[in-house]
Amino acid sequence: MKRFAAHFVFYRQALPLHYVEIRSGRFAGTYPLTEEIAGTAFFDGILLPVPPSIDKEILDAALLHLHSEALELSWENLSTLLYIGKAEPLEAQPVRLFLLDPHRYSSSELRADD
Repeated sequence: MKRFAAHFVFYRQALPLHYVEIRSGRFAGTYPLTEEIAGTAFFDGILLPVPPSIDKEILDAALLHLHSEALELSWENLSTLLYIGKAEPLEAQPVRLFLLDPHRYSSSELRADD
């Protein structure tokens, strides 16, 4: 089992201070990061789990389209552009994790009490 935590996990919505759990190479879910968990890799920015059919070029094109059209970064907009159907949840599927927006957040942005 592997765990990857970040300031945000973007799966169906922006989830602050969550982690993605991968079991046997498959997506097991997202969970709140309420305490330090041994063996969990932590990343600055936003983790985005997607099906393995989505590669970096496809994701970059989708994000560029959202930006150029001034569309909100929402799960609905992104899943539509990436053809991630609501009928096909990622649970129990192989996934790729992408790191978006890797920058340092101020301590006020990292509060868990929002």
